[in-house]
This record gives sequence, structure tokens and C-alpha cells, in this order.
Amino acid sequence: MADRNADRNASRRSGPPARGQRLAGLDGLRALAVAAVVAYHVDPDWLPGGYLGVDVFFGISGFLITHLLLAEHRRDGRIGLGGFWRRRAVRLLPELLLVLTACAVAARLTAGRGTGIGDGLRGDTLASLAFVNNWWQIHQGADYFHHFGSPPLLQHLWSLSVEEQFYLVWPLLLAVLLPLARGRRRPLLTGTLAVLAAGGAATSLWRMHALGPGAAGGSRAYFGTDSHCGALLAGCAAALALPALTRYAARLPHRGRAAVRTALAALAGFAVLGPGNGVMYGWGFAVVALATTVVCAGCALDAQPRLLDTAPLRLLGRHSYGLYLWHWPVVVTANALWPDTSTAVRAVELLAPLLLAVAGQRLVQRPIAAALRRQPDRRATRGGTAGHGGTATHGGTAGHGGTAGRDTTIPRAGGALPPDEKARQGQAAAGLLPAPAALLRLAHRTAPRARVVRRHPALAVVVGAVALAAAAVLVSPASAPSALQSQLQAGAKYEATLAGKGGGDAHFAAPHGSSGTAADPASPPAPVPAPPADPGASAPPERSPSAAPSLAPGTVDGSDITMIGDSITLGSAQDLHRVLPGIQLYAQVGRMMEDAPDICAQLLAQHRLRGTVVLALGTNATFSTEDVDHVRAVVGDRRIVLTTVRGPFPWQDSVNSAVRDYHADHPEVLLDDWYSTVATHLGLLWIDHVHPRGGAGTTLFATSLADTLTAGDS
Repeated sequence: MADRNADRNASRRSGPPARGQRLAGLDGLRALAVAAVVAYHVDPDWLPGGYLGVDVFFGISGFLITHLLLAEHRRDGRIGLGGFWRRRAVRLLPELLLVLTACAVAARLTAGRGTGIGDGLRGDTLASLAFVNNWWQIHQGADYFHHFGSPPLLQHLWSLSVEEQFYLVWPLLLAVLLPLARGRRRPLLTGTLAVLAAGGAATSLWRMHALGPGAAGGSRAYFGTDSHCGALLAGCAAALALPALTRYAARLPHRGRAAVRTALAALAGFAVLGPGNGVMYGWGFAVVALATTVVCAGCALDAQPRLLDTAPLRLLGRHSYGLYLWHWPVVVTANALWPDTSTAVRAVELLAPLLLAVAGQRLVQRPIAAALRRQPDRRATRGGTAGHGGTATHGGTAGHGGTAGRDTTIPRAGGALPPDEKARQGQAAAGLLPAPAALLRLAHRTAPRARVVRRHPALAVVVGAVALAAAAVLVSPASAPSALQSQLQAGAKYEATLAGKGGGDAHFAAPHGSSGTAADPASPPAPVPAPPADPGASAPPERSPSAAPSLAPGTVDGSDITMIGDSITLGSAQDLHRVLPGIQLYAQVGRMMEDAPDICAQLLAQHRLRGTVVLALGTNATFSTEDVDHVRAVVGDRRIVLTTVRGPFPWQDSVNSAVRDYHADHPEVLLDDWYSTVATHLGLLWIDHVHPRGGAGTTLFATSLADTLTAGDS
């Protein structure tokens, strides 16, 4: 009894929220976080560090889930894992299944337009339903910051998978460990758990730093649960240490509001400035995690800034989960269908997700939660206990938004009718409402089913969820390659045909250790016709490589040129051969400058390296002037041509600076400034703003290189 009284006193001192009560300010913090993420995904230039809103969500989830679980244990003496997981499912699954089904339908309807938004969607859907989307992205070699063509339609669900994995493990640990100490020993246990959680956060952040942002480890570092749970565990540590923080804050002026404002300003600074990978993977993610936990603790201690508790931010925060679910599919689909990025498209990308989020919560999630809360009340009328009918609202506070809905009770057979039903019957009797015989017969036939649904709402919800999940999987296309992917496959086929006719231009098998996002072109994919310049347009006839083209006006002899490139070169293969007849291409998706020395050495050993070596690399990873020196050391006195790059990847400027600096220091090295050439023709690039479109775009790429070579010969 003494232990229980001590537990209750500790509960009152730490001030846990009452069931259903929200911590003031956290909805506002959610709102700012989701707004930052949406702004970043609509246009990264608007808010270069907006993607850090996901880490803020992680910190909020870790803090609030732990805070609620501790309060439940102090109140009830135990943690009801079944109830917790049920509340999480009711809060998260309805809107998720709705989004998955909508994405499947959208992908199926646009599959024939070459957008590629549905490519591999079935596997992504299955991974999302199993909450392993983040590991699936790692397996696929996906890159959060650099996409090849249209991004995966469900890539944003990686963060939801991380949170769900956390929801599975962390409550179980607390349920096992918290009963080990009661009464006066409880603070020692929670303090120990806080230290362990903080240590876990530091370990995760260090692992992210160790894996690094490089081409090989960037996907693993960012998507991995072990390497990206630092903010989650930091939030857990802050919630566990909240009693001590409460005592400490009481001695600070205004309960530490200055620290909370400083932390909020730090988060805003990171979002606006968008520091580079070196800063973020070095110490930036750690600062974001720490700042988020400070703001969360401030909200729990009633030290939140007034901004976070304003009505508009509270409203937006309560719809943040749905807004996050919907915004990415809307942005990807809109960009794929209307790549001109006009003001109207931007308006759709900003407003449509919010409308869908509000509709999804009010029309789907809330009615389901309300229906499931009716069942305990019905048991209570039969003489049982009411149970925790309100815990769904309590559990909802831990997610991106709360649940709502009236807890109405369905009358039992023979019971009194509700007033609104009496009014409806009265209107029907007065002739104000139509009651055809056919409708009456239909109602009579469906009445038993309706009674089953009313008596077993949980069963109806489960059946509906399974049906919706199955529909999402079955409707999702397993493969729907984009026009860009078809263009690359056509380039690979063209090169393979040349190699088969003895042209000597077979694709080079990259040395062991090189990376790529597609299969080695040495084994070309199935023949696919060249893609149209615009989705929906008819495909141009494929040029036959059967005979070596003769020189024509506007062409340059390519018989002494070896070009080593990546996917841009591969997709432009046909126009490179047309503008530079006789050129020797070695192109592979995902190739980097670090691969070039080994490729040149192998070609040199085979006496196949020609007098001019074009290095069209830099799209997939940065490089330095020292990397170019390594290539020159292999090729000797052969002429080198370097190209600049263009794309929304973070290393664009560093690559272009290295190329221009090397050209300035070594004038004999030619510079093909693709970045400047395409600057006035951005409409000739695909949706990824990297690859030139087949036709005018690839012709421009080939002509730019030909002009550079012509100028170098003069």
C-alpha cells in the first residue's frame, strides 16, 4: 500500500496529463514540422532543410509515447500492451489504407503515360503494410535526396515504418522493466532508463555519422532504423527524466522558456539554411534531436512559446499525420503529370493534401474509432464493466493528431428509438420522405447484415481493412517503367546491337565495387522502344545501328573518342552516335568518377582506349581535382574532356567547381559546360531535372560535346 501511495504521489508531482488531455504546444510543433516537410518536397529551394521536420516528428513521438506510457503505469500499475497497440492501429491504419488504395488506383490509371510513378508500387505497398518500408528502400538502393526519374510513390512511408518498429519494441521494454521497481526505488529505475535511452540515442547518431552520406552508405545511414532512431530515443530519455527536469526548471527564470525559445530558433535555423551533408551527418542531426527534446520538455513543463499554442497551428497539427501521408503522393503525381511546375500546380500540391487529410480523418478515421468505442458501452448495458472506452482518444494524442467522434450507443432490439430516428419515422409517416416498396424490401433484406455490423463493429472494421489492403496490393502495378527508364533501356539495346555487329562498343563491365541503381548494361534489358519526349506522345522510330553513320553537316568524327559516362550518357547514346559517328561509349547507370581510373586502366590494357577520353561523370557522387589527377595518371598524354552537371542533388556545385578549377589550372583539359548549356532549356529535362529527354534534350547533350571538341581542335 505504501508503494502504491508513493507511486500516486510521484504521479501528481510529475504532472501527467489526464486521459485525453493534450500537452499544450505539441500540436503547434507538429504543425511546423509537417509544414516544413511539405514545403521541402514541393520545392527544396523554399526551405532547404525542411526535411528535418521528420526528425522533429521522431522526437515528438519518442517523448509523448513514453510520457503517456509512464502515466498509464503510474495510474493503473501496469501498461496494457494490447490496448496500446490497438489504439495505435485505430489511429494510424485507416488513413494509411486509404492512401495506399488511392496510390494504387492513381498508378494504375497513369501506367500508360510513361510517368513511372507506379513502377514497383506493389513491392512498396507490401513493405509499407508490413512496416518495413525503410529497409525496403535500403534494399532497393533508394536515395531520399536524389531520385532517378519519378520518386517512389510511397517512399515517404519509411519514417512511419521506423515509428511503428519503435511502437512495437519500446512499450514492450517499458512494460517489462517498470514493474521491477516501486515506490522510492522508482526514480532510480526511471533515471537509469533515461541514461540508457540517451546512450542509445548517442549510439544511433554515431552510427549515422559512421555510415556517412557517401553513395554507398547514404541510403543505409538515412533509412536505417538503427542509424536514424536518435531523435526517437532522445525524446524517450527526456520523458523519463521529466520529474528531474520539473524540479530543475522550477529554479529557472520563467521555467526555462529562454532555453525552449533558443531550441526552437535552432530548429528554424537548420530548416532555413539546410546545412550540407558534412554538417548534418557530423553533428547536425544530433543538434536537431536535442533541440526537439528541449521543446517537447518545455511543452510538458508549461514553458512553451505562445506561437506553438495558437489556434491555427493546433488545428494543422491535429491533421499533421494525414497531411504527411497525402502530400508526397500528390506532389509526385502532380510533378509527373504536369512537369512545368506552374503556380497552379504548386497550389494543388499545397492545398490538395490538406483537404484530403481533413476528409480522411473526418470521414474514415473518426467514424471507425467511434464505432469501435461503442462495443464496450454495449457490454456495460448488459451488466459488465464499461472498460476503457475513452482510451482511443488518449492513445490518439501520441500520434500526429488526435481522434474524435461522438461515443453514441446503438439501441438494442426492442429498445427505445433515438429522437432523430423518431423524427425520421414521423416524417416518413407524414409523406415528407419517400418510402417506395422496393426500398422497404431492400432494407428488410439487408437488416440482418446491418445488425451483424452493429453488434460486431470490430469484426466489420477488420474485414474492411483486410479487403482494402488486398485491393491496394492487387491494384498496384508490379512494374510500370517511366519513359526515362524506357529511354535508358533503348540506349542499352542500341549499344548492345552495335557491340553484336563488331562495332567494338560493347558496354564495359564495371570493376568490382562500383555502384549503380540498375543492372549492368553489359547484360542489356529486354528491347524497349525509345520513349516519347512527353508522356502520352507517340514514340519516335528507333534508328538502326546496322551501318556506321557517315559524316554529315553538323557532325564530328568520333572515331578517336572514348566516352565514359553514367545514365545521362546511356540515355543519349543514339544521338551521341549520330552527332559523333564512331564514338566509343562505356555508360552505366550509377557510375561515378571513382570508377574511371580502373575502367581506363582495363581499356588501356586491352588497347581499346582512344586518343580523346570524355569523362561525363558527377551525377551520382561528388569528386575532387585529385580524382581527375588519378585518371590522367592512367591515360597519360591523351586528351581529357570534363563535363559539368546539373541536378537537384547537393553535390552539384562542388562537382562543377572541381571541373572548372581543373580546367582553369590545366587549359589542355577541355570543358563541356553542360550546366550552362541546358540552363536555358530546362524544359528538355525529365521530371528529375537531371536527365535530358529523348529527342531535343539528348540532341542538345550530344551537340554540346561536339561543339566543345570542335572548339578544342581550332
